[in-house]
Amino acid sequence: MLAVSTPLLPVNQTTSALTWPQHEAMTGITAPLVDYTPQRLEISVPCPVATDDASTGRTLVSTVSPGAQNSVQLGLFVRNESGNLTVTSLGQPLLTTPLAALRGASCTLRVTSTAASTTVELAGDVRRFPADLRPQLVGLYSELDGPPPPGLSATAEIDTRYISSPSALKLVLMLVGAACTVGALAALYRLERTDGRHHVRVLPSRWWVPRWLDGAVLAVLGTWYLIGANTSDDGYLLSMARAARDSGYMGNYYRWFDVPEAPFGWSYELISLMTHVSTASPWIRLPTLVAGILCWMLISREVLPRLGRQLRSTRAPAWAAAGVFLLFWLPYDNGLRPEPTIALGALLTWCSAERAIATKRLLPAAVALVVAALSLAAGPTGLIGIAVLLAAVRPLYHVLRSKIRDFGALPVLAPMTAAGLAVLFVVFADQTLRSVLESTKVRTDHGGSKHWNDELDRYAALMTNFTADGSFARRLPVALMFVCLAAVFVVLLRRGRIPGAALGPAQRVLGTTAVSLVIMSLTPTKWTHHFGAFASIAACLAAVAVVAVRAPSLHRRRNFGVFLTAVLIALALACTGFNNWWYVSAFGISWNDRAPALAGIPASTVFLALAALTALLTLREHLRSGTRATEAGRGGTRAAGMAPGMLAVVCWLVVIFEVLVFAKAMVVRWPAYSVGKSNLQAISGDTCALASDVLVERNPSSSVLQPVATTATGTAALGASSTGFTPGGVPVSQDPYPLPRQPLRNAEATGLTLDQPAPLPFALDSTVPVLGSYSPIPSQDANLTSSWYGLPARSDDAPLLVVTTAGIADSDASRLVVDYGRRRGNAVEQAGTVSLLDPGFGVGWRNLRLPLSDLPDGVDSVRLRVAVSTAASPAAWVAVTPPRVPQLQTLNERVGSDSPVLMDWVVPLQFPCQRPFRVVDGVAEVPEYRITPDPGLTTITDAWQDRLGGGPLGWIPMVTSPLVLGTYLSDDWSRHWGSLQELVPVQPGAADGDLELGTKTVNGWTYPGPS
Repeated sequence: MLAVSTPLLPVNQTTSALTWPQHEAMTGITAPLVDYTPQRLEISVPCPVATDDASTGRTLVSTVSPGAQNSVQLGLFVRNESGNLTVTSLGQPLLTTPLAALRGASCTLRVTSTAASTTVELAGDVRRFPADLRPQLVGLYSELDGPPPPGLSATAEIDTRYISSPSALKLVLMLVGAACTVGALAALYRLERTDGRHHVRVLPSRWWVPRWLDGAVLAVLGTWYLIGANTSDDGYLLSMARAARDSGYMGNYYRWFDVPEAPFGWSYELISLMTHVSTASPWIRLPTLVAGILCWMLISREVLPRLGRQLRSTRAPAWAAAGVFLLFWLPYDNGLRPEPTIALGALLTWCSAERAIATKRLLPAAVALVVAALSLAAGPTGLIGIAVLLAAVRPLYHVLRSKIRDFGALPVLAPMTAAGLAVLFVVFADQTLRSVLESTKVRTDHGGSKHWNDELDRYAALMTNFTADGSFARRLPVALMFVCLAAVFVVLLRRGRIPGAALGPAQRVLGTTAVSLVIMSLTPTKWTHHFGAFASIAACLAAVAVVAVRAPSLHRRRNFGVFLTAVLIALALACTGFNNWWYVSAFGISWNDRAPALAGIPASTVFLALAALTALLTLREHLRSGTRATEAGRGGTRAAGMAPGMLAVVCWLVVIFEVLVFAKAMVVRWPAYSVGKSNLQAISGDTCALASDVLVERNPSSSVLQPVATTATGTAALGASSTGFTPGGVPVSQDPYPLPRQPLRNAEATGLTLDQPAPLPFALDSTVPVLGSYSPIPSQDANLTSSWYGLPARSDDAPLLVVTTAGIADSDASRLVVDYGRRRGNAVEQAGTVSLLDPGFGVGWRNLRLPLSDLPDGVDSVRLRVAVSTAASPAAWVAVTPPRVPQLQTLNERVGSDSPVLMDWVVPLQFPCQRPFRVVDGVAEVPEYRITPDPGLTTITDAWQDRLGGGPLGWIPMVTSPLVLGTYLSDDWSRHWGSLQELVPVQPGAADGDLELGTKTVNGWTYPGPS
């Protein structure tokens, strides 16, 4: 009863309100609401203020800065304009009144906006709009000057329904309920001891004795933990965990208006606690390594012995189980996602259920209920724990009925019910039933959730190339799991048993896998990383499949042939995928952008040919077989003996391949960044990961090289000898990001003439000249040869020669090269020509670069040469700036650990020293920087974090504008690692708003209205 009542018990909810003016000044205040809109907004503007001559043409009050992006369409404005007092909200006019009618009046304009309606009242005229016209609020602003006039005010009540803590009553009752649950289980234990069996072994004898296979599995897990790939959501979950320390609850942070993750995600609270010690990857992922080790210990010590004699006495099933387990663990479970916890929970549930069946006792079954419920509360894929119980429901029911017959219904059912419901104490510890229902509704209404009949989308993603979701490493374990599932199912269907395997446990492993695959359709999202929850159960299934295939039969060689053919087809199917991994994990990985191949021959073709050959041999054997003597021959026995080993061999070869590929990448790239190098440095004390390897230009404009000859400077030196290049010959982009999100616009469209300089990105100021060959009407070829520029003395903090350019710099139609030489008196003797490294990604502005170490000793001068052929491509054009040798500092030195940062959800694990912006009392801290991944992934993070999904990109562009800085990845100069943006405030003089805080007690069913 206490568990069931927990969601309805009262909680202490924080209240938060924003008022303006503050500090006796008309200065605007910034306070972006993560919920976008306030619960209630009230604005009062006295008529004398509205009609004052000082107010003419000005904004009196607004909820967004007048200069912000889409301000009129998203905010509420009270304006004095064109002789009228106007009120608009979300672009809809609410009031237009001539100012002349208000002069001398003592009236007050009052605007009240809630989810139910918006009311505008002025001089007895009341207008009510029965719709939700609440504006977005990122602050409260005014263009008025001087001290605040009396009566001018604005108050916004902020939605804080999720910021709650258990009341004293709820806390006491939860503690009592937890104690009662423990007491009920203790009573069940004592009750069951009356059967006379006072000692039941918990762990098998000599479980602690190490084996060679243990060493192999632990070696792979440990090595992969240090050098292996991470998962896609690691950065996402790390930011959630870090932000929860300030927000007071585990919010989504990047989407859905930061609503809580409840009823899922209790495992994230452990990550949040661990961040108080360190945010370094090796530390924060330690629970995952522990979960992997525990999974293997349970598989080898508990599951395999339970599955039967053959699995205990032969090596092949154990090696196959270990291989399949690692095949799942490496691509799916080396990060912060809940799947490793769920895989362990599913295994514990299975072991507990089997212990209950074997011992005819209910206490292990109660433990299974607790673990299964906790697995489900960890994440939606925890449904696999429910699948375990469903697969074992019949024998468990018989045990339950027997106990009820012996002891009565109440003494048996009460502890079991308490065990199953105890998870409610965890799920609703600081949330209420209403808040959880509301957060679930928000996630459903704003995209990201799918229905059960969309389950095929998961498999479509698994079979899609070009993303890590459909990589070779992710496809293979899933394909082999289906092969093993089919093998066990066919043998059980034909023979009713598996010789050498315990029938009941084997059936329950098969049932658990099959039911899990079906029940996974109920998860609200369809990502491939959910397959990581199958790591432990699929390993057990593989062990059973090995025994099933090698079972004595009149057709052993044929059966082995069919099984081997299926394994080879699975390999061929997997090898059609790229060896791709998420973000930085793919740096330096072989075949990360294509399907694996050797000597130009696709691996999938090789395995498919082998599968066809084994299929033909199997057909031949099927046609020849027919007598027991034929099958029982020496060849049949030898072939059947190979069957169990082939699955293990295939799995372990792929595991070794994956580990070696990552080890090779780390060694070959050293000293450039890799996941392995980063983790090893973190263990040795440098915990800032990629922030220590990304280099940022300090002052790019001051680092522009000067001409050797002082007779020509600026534009004249850049275009010393040029045809078709002009200062305005550049299509201007609103976005300096290297892959423009808006189409490039020509000079005429922006009002530029071809003799005007185009604006430059990367913090280059107007003193830096630029020449481009763009013309709205392509006419002639263009050529440019600059003056010689002198190089500074070499230094470690200025290792690059950089040229900012746009257009195509290296193609048949256009080419940009650098000549280098040595000074000979007043002249320069050319010594050679070199091309610059181009990070690619479109024709937008980008920094071409050349390591100065690549130039011969003694080189002290460089010049640019550009050739553009409109005959080869009429649309070809190039724009260039003078070369520069910028001084660089690490991103960690530039950003530091105190500045608030928006780290797109892919990147935070690689930037553990940077601080994510805080969310406190419903208001977000305005970030000073943004860190994005490479352009390909940025399109994904932008879409996920945007306004439609309730993400931070719905308010950050309204309070800041981005300035992309020039950055480079140390010792991997050609790679586009991502970008660092400095976020410049739209309203520089605005101060952070102070909130009025309070506390109120609300019941679990209280509904404060739409969010």
